[in-house]
Amino acid sequence: MKKRFLSLLLVVSLLIAMLPPTVFAAEGNAKSGTIFIDTVEVTFTAPRVGAYPVYSASVDSGANYFVDPDNGAWWYDINHSFLPQNAKFESGMSYIFEVLIRPKDGYTLGNATSCYLNGHP
Repeated sequence: MKKRFLSLLLVVSLLIAMLPPTVFAAEGNAKSGTIFIDTVEVTFTAPRVGAYPVYSASVDSGANYFVDPDNGAWWYDINHSFLPQNAKFESGMSYIFEVLIRPKDGYTLGNATSCYLNGHP
């Protein structure tokens, strides 16, 4: 009976050890009252040849995060050079869109947070 109990205890502890850490973090940190944000969804105007870059992004009004109002959205060319607002997107070029997201009070972004831009990961 004693061996059976110890075997069962070992199996349960191994199962718990195999769980990813995010399982325990999903509800947040009970001590600090912080809630982890699982998913971030951002919408922005995608580049179109001949169009000017739009330096803004939006999130759902009910989200627990927001686009930073001062440093929210930036466009760069493939060489990581800032793309000015009066520059047009060119054919055959690659561009980088950067957006700064901040969590609302009581929430935090973690390593396991998934981010979607215009519905794409």
